[in-house]
Amino acid sequence: MAFGSMLDKAKGAADSAKEAAGNVSGGASDMINSIISDINEALPVLKKSGYEMNEFEVELGLIPSVKPHFLISDELTEEKQVEILAELEGNKMASLLVKSLAQAAKLQKNIKVANLKFAEVEIEASVPPKVTLKFN
Repeated sequence: MAFGSMLDKAKGAADSAKEAAGNVSGGASDMINSIISDINEALPVLKKSGYEMNEFEVELGLIPSVKPHFLISDELTEEKQVEILAELEGNKMASLLVKSLAQAAKLQKNIKVANLKFAEVEIEASVPPKVTLKFN
């Protein structure tokens, strides 16, 4: 009888875990949609500033993430960055993108990797956020 009771408890725990996973994925979907909406709102301003999104990834998992990839055609001056951040006030994702892209543009000028040229910046909106400079 003790074994049957343990089995019932294990089944109950598995059912609870499935239900919790379903709730997390629903919440994750809302979070991803919110981030995508914020990014879409920022794209026209970013493009005007010399940053063009050329690829977009969505990663699903325990911690979902969104990864926009950008080409950089212009360096963002500090004055222009302040202006853009004011224009996008209240949009935390857009502010993160602007600050990350400006930092990446400055950093990429100082990186020389053999015969490779700077290609793009990938920004992973996750916990924690991550910026990747890509060279080909």
